Formats: sequence, C-alpha cells, structure tokens
Amino acid sequence: QSNAPRRLCSVCAKVHANYKCPKCFRNYCDKACYSKHSLACTEDFYRGKVMENVALNASNVSPQSINEVKGMLQRIRKPK
Repeated sequence: QSNAPRRLCSVCAKVHANYKCPKCFRNYCDKACYSKHSLACTEDFYRGKVMENVALNASNVSPQSINEVKGMLQRIRKPK
C-alpha cells in the first residue's frame, strides 16, 4: 500500500477520488462527477479529442463529414 494520502472527490466530497481530469487535473470519483465538475472543461477536452481525430483522418474525411462534426460541436455549445 502507498503512504500517499487519499483525496476526496472535488465534486461531491463524499468518496475517495480515483480519477483525475486530464484537462484541469481536479480529482473526481466517477463519470457523473466528471461530467458535473465543469462543463467548459469537459467540453473543451472532448472537442480537442474530436478535432485531433479529424486532423489525423483528414485525408479520409469528406467535407460533409467535417461540417457534420462542426454542427455537433455548435449544438453542444448552445445553452439549453
């Protein structure tokens, strides 16, 4: 066992955090808390991953597919 102190989830503060956000490095305990911790953070992270994937596959992606992804990202940004 490690002697490192266990940290509580920075979102719910009820259980130990087993994960860390790859964008802001906040500790969280599960998927629900990850989604809640910061919409801007999670949205930026996923947008970055989508754009990386599009860039890697740019030669195999049609302009229509690129526009579809851009449309999805715009819908995510719109407030409900």
